[in-house]
Amino acid sequence: MARVIVAAGALVLAGCGTGGAGNGAGGGGGAVREPLALVPRAERKALPDLAGEGLDGKRVALSRFAGQVVLVNGWQSTCGPCRAEMPGLVRVQKRYADRGLRVLGYNAEANEGAARAFVARYGVTYPVLYDPSGHELLRIPKGVVNPQFVPFTFLVDKKGRVAASMAGAVSERRAGAVVGKLLAEE
Repeated sequence: MARVIVAAGALVLAGCGTGGAGNGAGGGGGAVREPLALVPRAERKALPDLAGEGLDGKRVALSRFAGQVVLVNGWQSTCGPCRAEMPGLVRVQKRYADRGLRVLGYNAEANEGAARAFVARYGVTYPVLYDPSGHELLRIPKGVVNPQFVPFTFLVDKKGRVAASMAGAVSERRAGAVVGKLLAEE
């Protein structure tokens, strides 16, 4: 019984989902990167245009932010680490918005009402792609995120390529540091 409690506690601390935690930055065999560390420009993967209906009922598309740095964060309302990281991500969005950062939330849970309540509770003002089928998430290049694990965060550079990614909760400090570096890139 004690082992079950410890294992469940580790899952809650690491993140939520059926997948394992990791930095999500690569597909194995490569050097381990610091969580949300910048991927060298030559190794960055292009993203498809993630698009669909937002929680606010309006169309959401990653292509709307072409030429800008975008932080994409996947979350679920029942996920403890997602709740813990959200206030910091909202602050990062506010702090860097005037410098060109755009934030796009991603939610695939079946309970749309719970997702809307989460957005209201945490004061999320950026668009959230609501994708209960998970279809858009599966279009992301392999190795960027684990589609069975939240929270996840990845950053898109001004050329539409994945510049950093990680599974698990990201700290406000770490997200801000990487965002600042990406915004400074030419």
